[in-house]
Amino acid sequence: MLVIAAVMILIGTVTKNWISGGRGSRDIHIGPMGAEACMSSVCIDVPTRGIDGDIEAIMILAMISGFASAAAAATFGGMALARKTDKIPVPPKLAHAAFGLAAFSMTFFIIRMISEKGELSWAGFPAIIGVVLASVGLKRLTPYLAARPALPPGAQQSQGMAPQQYGNQSQPMQPFANQSGMQPQQPYGSQ
Repeated sequence: MLVIAAVMILIGTVTKNWISGGRGSRDIHIGPMGAEACMSSVCIDVPTRGIDGDIEAIMILAMISGFASAAAAATFGGMALARKTDKIPVPPKLAHAAFGLAAFSMTFFIIRMISEKGELSWAGFPAIIGVVLASVGLKRLTPYLAARPALPPGAQQSQGMAPQQYGNQSQPMQPFANQSGMQPQQPYGSQ
């Protein structure tokens, strides 16, 4: 699920067809990666000069958080497929923060561009759906991630050794012994 989400986020982030505008055979498309002008089937990049500063800032934020989310989803998904969840270098909380920031910035970008009379197009949906899917996938994977044991300062756990287990778990439970050394009292009348 996480690998599919990473692909969806990446495709949505790099595509410039989030919002469309224009008339007839001339269309302008804009997305987090910038803008392009298309005539018939030929598209060329156009500068984003003249765009409001808040839109440009949210474009940059959506682009950076989109790439970070795709990388986090691919890392967690790939390591889970390889069954190496104990070696994941990114903490799940950091990945969830990237997913949340990406979902917010991408949604805000779409809403802000629609308020500027842009027409909603297709490319934002795979990115936002991918971010939500990645967040759900990571939430479901989190219980299976290996917890790293806290070691005392200066101690190192050697490779290949199992974590130390406390107590002998192969013995049956023993009845509770009175620690004072006295025999338990019997009720009156029983001998």
